[in-house]
Amino acid sequence: MNQLLEEADGAKQKNDFIKELELLKKAIASGANAESLRRRLDNSKKRSLLQKDEMEISRIISQFQFGNRDGALLTFSSLSPEQHLSAMNRIDDPHFTWVDQGLSSRHRLKPERIVKAVLTFGKSKEAFQKKTDPQQIVSELNHYVHELQSIPEACEFLKHVQKMALASEHDKIETLLLEVDSLLDQNDLTPAREFLNQLKVNRLNVEYKIFYADLDIRLCKLERIKTLNLKYTEHYNRKNYFPCKEIARELADITDTAISANWFEKITEISALIKKKLRFTIIDGTYSVIHVAIYTTFILS
Repeated sequence: MNQLLEEADGAKQKNDFIKELELLKKAIASGANAESLRRRLDNSKKRSLLQKDEMEISRIISQFQFGNRDGALLTFSSLSPEQHLSAMNRIDDPHFTWVDQGLSSRHRLKPERIVKAVLTFGKSKEAFQKKTDPQQIVSELNHYVHELQSIPEACEFLKHVQKMALASEHDKIETLLLEVDSLLDQNDLTPAREFLNQLKVNRLNVEYKIFYADLDIRLCKLERIKTLNLKYTEHYNRKNYFPCKEIARELADITDTAISANWFEKITEISALIKKKLRFTIIDGTYSVIHVAIYTTFILS
């Protein structure tokens, strides 16, 4: 018993209060006067608890500094508010403050989600400094909107990046629309359609929707003209003059004035070719009734 008390004295001198408490309990269990040791035992309990807290906090800080941030912050989240304050006073890193603020939310949020939200927020701030696309940052943070609501700095940061992302998106949309406009002027239809298809109409503001609609109408018209031109060439090469005339009529209607005049000339040319062809279409020494009927429809109309 006396030896245990002597060892307890030695532990106290070394500030090993956890060991002191353990030895005092053993001494009392071995017959030492519990009443005379009560005050010392109470003091030892308090000091040992503080020492355990310090050891736990030191372990968390070490774990965090050596790279296991999620594990350290998750352990930190399980500590008492007093322990939180002690840890935040000992390490100059905002992650601990953010977790503490996240846990103070009136909503019942899982500590695991809060830790992930805080780590994502920290990485987002680093990415922002490296000029990462704001839209990408917003996309990452949007997964943890509820968890970040109790963290004032995160809320302000998200608002700021959202504004930047919106401005960036508008710039990209305007650039894309102007590029389509330029491609249509060059009659370069395939890339124009590809660019236009990249835009989500429901996300455009009123001004851009009007611009988009005008471009789409122009593009559809040019695509139709291109298709009709190909069909006209195909039929003309096969000497199928009747469909050529119908195609030429449509092209004359939908093309600009200068080009339209050219198609009206082609209609006259095709009419002459049909007339010439029908004059010499004879079956068994007489004109074909079918061809004469067609002649009446297309030449005299």
